[in-house]
Amino acid sequence: MKLPSTIKIGAHTYQVKPEDVPFLNDGNTGLAGTIDLRGGTIRVVAVGSPDSIVAETLLHEILHGISFNRDIGLSESQVDQVAAGLMALFVDNPELVKLITQTQAK
Repeated sequence: MKLPSTIKIGAHTYQVKPEDVPFLNDGNTGLAGTIDLRGGTIRVVAVGSPDSIVAETLLHEILHGISFNRDIGLSESQVDQVAAGLMALFVDNPELVKLITQTQAK
């Protein structure tokens, strides 16, 4: 899967960097993605992962960025649940995605 090189969240542009190995969290758990909210980087394990997992991981990290940008304070569990729900919505309703992406804010 080819990832976008950048993602804009609010006024901030994040560089998207594909990785080939999971990141270590507290030295024990492998993570599939990270976002550096102040440094402007989203890293996603993209090599060897199914496209659906890469896409959901990227969406998950984007939701962290939105939560930070909008000062929502979503928990990790909330981000997980919303990412999974949005992925299902987008995959099951491609016409909705097309409608949303063709709509311009006025």
